[in-house]
Amino acid sequence: MAIPRVFHRLHLGNGPVHRQTLQWDEELLKLNPDWKIRYWRPKDLPPMRNREIYELSKNIGHRSDIARYELLYQEPGVYCDWDLDPRAPMPSLDGVSAFAGSIRPFAYGGINIQTEIAILGAEAGHPFYEYLLDNLTPWFFLNINHDAARRTGPHFFHTMLEEWMLLHPTDHGVILFPPPVFYPVIPDERANAWKPHHGSCMVHHFWATWINGATNGGRQMVDETIARAAMRRLLGFSRDATSSTSI
Repeated sequence: MAIPRVFHRLHLGNGPVHRQTLQWDEELLKLNPDWKIRYWRPKDLPPMRNREIYELSKNIGHRSDIARYELLYQEPGVYCDWDLDPRAPMPSLDGVSAFAGSIRPFAYGGINIQTEIAILGAEAGHPFYEYLLDNLTPWFFLNINHDAARRTGPHFFHTMLEEWMLLHPTDHGVILFPPPVFYPVIPDERANAWKPHHGSCMVHHFWATWINGATNGGRQMVDETIARAAMRRLLGFSRDATSSTSI
């Protein structure tokens, strides 16, 4: 198998696609003429094994994180956030079954982020994504009072990836591209994202459109009564998030 040459875009909100994103999509296909872009609305998403926490989440960041993992497990290709600015053709994915991108470590919400999830790629049914999806719901509830980065986003992804690599040290099947390839800037440097970046295939602009007054900085809680009931059902297979390796 190989990662298909298709870019997946999620559009989970009600508004139109940002005009800048449409321009970037045109450039993305110019730079990668043998690729295509597929857009996904909520009604188009495949069945989810973590559907319950997707529906419980009122924060678009949580929903987007959950949906991208579920999507890539069933619909192989390359997931891209809306704020990725294409600068050069995609790196060769020959022999690559799954990939993500490293970023220079930066502090966010009391944790250090060093792997990002704005662009992810995988073959269908990749075993790491199965591991990711198996752990997502219990991790979600064990981190119920944290923001999206920890609950469903980069911190969750990186912790699962560290565990997966420890379990499969010689055959984990996930490539981490170095920071310049997709993340030449960190959030505090987002003003520099528009500058030329030699060696970058894409540049992440860190729009963070899911953070606004309505979502309380990404910390909007799910309905607590429903969440507690769901957590009780999950206690039989929950994992100890506090024992996981920190990043």
